[in-house]
Amino acid sequence: LDSSYLFNGKERNSTNPSDPSRVLNNIITDVINAKGDKELISVDSKALVDGKGELAIANIDKSIFDTDNNGTGNFIVRINFNRVINKPVNPFVFNMTDLNITDSDGVVGKLENQDLRAIYYYARVRASKFMYDDVTEDSVKTPIYIDVYYTPGTEFDNNATFDTNKFTITNDFEWFISTQHDDTKDGEVYLEAVDSSKGSVTANPTIVNGGNEDVTVTAIDTTRPLIVDINMSGTSSWLIYNKDKAEEPSPFYRVRFVNPVNDWAGYGETGRVVETNASKQKTRRLEW
Repeated sequence: LDSSYLFNGKERNSTNPSDPSRVLNNIITDVINAKGDKELISVDSKALVDGKGELAIANIDKSIFDTDNNGTGNFIVRINFNRVINKPVNPFVFNMTDLNITDSDGVVGKLENQDLRAIYYYARVRASKFMYDDVTEDSVKTPIYIDVYYTPGTEFDNNATFDTNKFTITNDFEWFISTQHDDTKDGEVYLEAVDSSKGSVTANPTIVNGGNEDVTVTAIDTTRPLIVDINMSGTSSWLIYNKDKAEEPSPFYRVRFVNPVNDWAGYGETGRVVETNASKQKTRRLEW
């Protein structure tokens, strides 16, 4: 196994605590049968040294030899990195350079020089705003997007490059919209209002071209002002990001509903209109 790569020209195993590449010191795996309905064995995360390591899986359950497979043992090994919720990492290439298998009779099988690799990306779901303020209607669209992290100019191994055809630049440095995000493969987004008596939100928005601009928050309570908090309850864990701490952000974003602006504020002692737009959504002091 080889997951080495360069981060801004530095080796992956940097001693700099602020270097995001440090969270790639471990890989995470689990093993299930070919049908995906039974976990065969759980493997703890394995430490990588200089970006390389060995993964040993022992005592695979004999149930992999299903009669439907004519005596062939099939199983699935899922490999991931130890993603930290507040430490994004640059894309990196994961290589499986060789595979050795030994059965209970001591017969050894090998697969060598195989070009088995995958590019890993650190992704997040993002609301277009944290606070939608002064909303005078009873509902408002609150677009969400799926981004991936990438430091422009960063190189990673095996001639892999950041494919700009798959990602769209944003105004948030190092984050790019993942325009080819697939809900079924790359993770789903689930949203909910923290207090359902106050409001509601589009629960499971479909992501198309990296986003959904029709996610709608609707006020249920008629009280104004009214704040409706939205959380990511049920969202795929590998899409959750919080720059402040290693916890799911709560709330994910907020909407503040207010009363509409009046046409005019009133008359002063002189009989003149004070200000036609003096009745703002927020409290203001009027000088008479």
